Amino acid sequence: MRQAAHELASRRDKVEHVFRDIKIRFGYAKNRYRGLAKNAALLSFLTAIANVLRCDAYERRSLIESEI
Repeated sequence: MRQAAHELASRRDKVEHVFRDIKIRFGYAKNRYRGLAKNAALLSFLTAIANVLRCDAYERRSLIESEI
C-alpha cells in the first residue's frame, strides 16, 4: 500500500511541475475567456514549450553528471 502511494506521488510530482511552469513562468494562472479554440491552442503551445524546456534541463543535467 505504501509503495503504491509512493509511486503515485512520484508520477504526480513529475506532472504537476509542468503545470507549475505554465502557470508561473508563462503567466497562464489567470486566463481570460477568448474562445475555447484560442485557449486550447495556447494551452497546447505552452505545454509543448514547457516540455522542451524540461527536456533541455534534463539533457544539461545528464551532461554535467557524465563529466563528473
